[in-house]
Amino acid sequence: MAANEARVQALALDANLTILFPIRRFEGLDSLDDGTFGDNIGRVFTQDAGWVALAYKEI
Repeated sequence: MAANEARVQALALDANLTILFPIRRFEGLDSLDDGTFGDNIGRVFTQDAGWVALAYKEI
């Protein structure tokens, strides 16, 4: 999640993540992670617009 598409790509590159394209723009985001797919990060909430993508790391 970042302020622009290029920043999403840069964050993924820095974290050695592979992005599942497309990167999508959102107007607001409200998500509750229950830990099913890994670390429980809790609630992610923003009223601001931004960009988000699904990504994964090879293990």
